[in-house]
Amino acid sequence: MAYGMVGQGIEGAGRGFPQTPMALPKSVVRVGQQSLWSSQAYTNASVLANTQDRIFVTPRGQGGQGFNNVTISESNLKESGRVPGGYAYDVFGIACYPYVVAVDQVPVPPTPISIFDMSNCINNCVLAWDFLQTQIEIANVHLIGAGGGVFGAGRLGLNAGAAAAPDNAALTNSNGAIWLYNQHPVMLPSNATFGILLNWGQFAHVPTIAPTETLIIKVNLLGRFQTAIAVG
Repeated sequence: MAYGMVGQGIEGAGRGFPQTPMALPKSVVRVGQQSLWSSQAYTNASVLANTQDRIFVTPRGQGGQGFNNVTISESNLKESGRVPGGYAYDVFGIACYPYVVAVDQVPVPPTPISIFDMSNCINNCVLAWDFLQTQIEIANVHLIGAGGGVFGAGRLGLNAGAAAAPDNAALTNSNGAIWLYNQHPVMLPSNATFGILLNWGQFAHVPTIAPTETLIIKVNLLGRFQTAIAVG
């Protein structure tokens, strides 16, 4: 058979070659990376021992989790316990960062967290997933670092004598290493309601901050979102 004759197919055509679909796709999948965060505030009178606080509950613009009003620096949730935009979200990392701010929000440099409050968070706080009917412990905070921030120690109490100021330290925990789900990310479906629990043990002490200050525990979820977008 001579190739190329009118009415004859080319031998081998279609073998090993991808076939182009004739139908147009009904949707495309948008995939990206994003961090979700939420915070809990404590005063100098907050009793922490044997208590539990749930975060990722209060959306921006509302009061809760120890705040009169939650702003973008405290949380980026737009709906309680839900991933923004109705996305499915895969969590592959968690960070936890304690810090201190002024209660009256005066625009002055924040006070470095004391080594007592930092060690209190590291040694006595345990994070856990809360899926309403199921709670799963993640790890102690000493295994969940901040992923960045101010490193090292800065001694502030340099006065001598009876009027000496207490020593404070500007520290992050776990040398900045965040908690990673190396093998199996935590999958949050688009219709899932979730939260993170801050569980405090029996030896957790009252924050050593001043009455004009607030201790804040901020938890960041690092992950990948995906959603189907209709086309046509």
